[in-house]
Amino acid sequence: MSMSTSGQTSNGAQKQALKMMTAEERSAYLNQEMLDSTLFGMLTAKPVYSDEGEVVDFEYLNANPALYRYHGVNPEDVIGKRMLDVFPDLRDHPTLQFYKDVAVSGNPAAFESEFVTRDLDAYMLVSITRTHAEFITISFVEVSETKRIMDALSRLNAFSASDMNLDDYIENVLSLGRKTFYATHAYRVHCQGDLCRTVSVSVAEEEVDSKDVLLPETISDQLMREGRIVSFRHVADDKTTKDRAEEIRPFLNFIGAPVSVSSEISGALAFCSNRPRARDYTDNELELAKTLGEAVAARIRLNGARLLLEQRNDDLKRFSTVVSHDLKAPMRHMKLLSELLMDRIKDDEEAQALGQEICDNAAEAQAMIKALRDFSELGDSGVTLEKVDLEALCGQCVSRYAEEIQACNAEVEFGRLPPVIADRILLGQVISNLLANALKYARSENLKITFDCETTMMGQSVYSITDNGPGIDARYAERVFELFRQLPGSKANGDGEGVGLAACRKIIDGLGGRIWLDTTYQSGARFCFTLPASN
Repeated sequence: MSMSTSGQTSNGAQKQALKMMTAEERSAYLNQEMLDSTLFGMLTAKPVYSDEGEVVDFEYLNANPALYRYHGVNPEDVIGKRMLDVFPDLRDHPTLQFYKDVAVSGNPAAFESEFVTRDLDAYMLVSITRTHAEFITISFVEVSETKRIMDALSRLNAFSASDMNLDDYIENVLSLGRKTFYATHAYRVHCQGDLCRTVSVSVAEEEVDSKDVLLPETISDQLMREGRIVSFRHVADDKTTKDRAEEIRPFLNFIGAPVSVSSEISGALAFCSNRPRARDYTDNELELAKTLGEAVAARIRLNGARLLLEQRNDDLKRFSTVVSHDLKAPMRHMKLLSELLMDRIKDDEEAQALGQEICDNAAEAQAMIKALRDFSELGDSGVTLEKVDLEALCGQCVSRYAEEIQACNAEVEFGRLPPVIADRILLGQVISNLLANALKYARSENLKITFDCETTMMGQSVYSITDNGPGIDARYAERVFELFRQLPGSKANGDGEGVGLAACRKIIDGLGGRIWLDTTYQSGARFCFTLPASN
């Protein structure tokens, strides 16, 4: 209640003082209040002329408190002083010419500019006007933080999409964070028992001590055990560490984020300096630190999954090799014995039928064993990426199937087929498999097969092979790409082993693309795939 009364008394006194002012005094007072309260930095300065009448400098007449917020300079410390004495780095900065031009011409100017000095790295929006014949008014607002954060996120996205190894990725994240937070040191933190030790990866360009050090226990407790973002602008501001300032160098200012993998904190990222920071870390900077920690954690999980997948692929390849090798001889022997048996039971039709079934099954098993071996060996000879003329490659594949195409009375059309980056031999196998699939299962008397390409709104090329045959039920859109998977009724149309489409997916995935059945197409079957464009 007393606070409210005090506030009312203060307001009343202010109103009374305004009433006693002249109109000119009141206007000046209100203008100064507005100048002091605005979020924009504002200065007024009069030109300083040389003997030849040229503007060579400016003398500050007034400044508002925002100058301290942006530059760490008190307004009273600049009033009456010359611009180049207060900010000597402006002597060679392009903005000085803007100030001179406005002072001479009277035409206002507005621009964006970066100010980089030893003590300042700021990106400003600046406006200059000549509000009076004898001085100019400079207003500015810093957008450095927004720009820094956006640039950092953009770069993080760029190298997160790359296939760099885990150590290089973490080094890039540390370098990115160090530059964004203006830190002299960037560390990856590991814990061994109760001790958390930093591993220096990235340091500033200036010569600094980059040896590995123990993370102060007061910091590691919060960062590693509590799993939260830790930051302080000056170690003296933190009650738990201010008495140990010399002991915990270079952590005089600090921002760090835990790295949590599989619900456990496995490490942390630490960005720090051997000099205090002028202001506290902002919410956006804390959020960026958290994002960097999460990005590293995601990369560690991805790397683990990749290693596991590679191990399983190796295991599958070894299994396929062993199975195909160990079964090949027994199946060949079984087929030979069944053929000998059929020669001895020529007069028994029922036995002949059973023997023929054994022989056919043995032959099918042999074909599947060969297909399994071929599938497991896809790409083993290496992948040679080159610019491939897809139209010419499709034409070659069509030529190889000329007899089958003629037998189906099929018509083949080519649309626009831009070049791609791929392995010519492997891509040719994909085209051949898709073409054989269309010819094998088509029941149309006037079969039409079309090779074409469409460009999406995002500029990606989607290649397609379309036929007007019976089509494939959308329920089997994924199943058709499974190894040895044959759809209901497909046995009647050919002797395939169910490997062709599985091989297509393995090849396209390996070339960095994607392949799928277009379930929206209702007039037959359409298989689509993407690959890196040649440009």
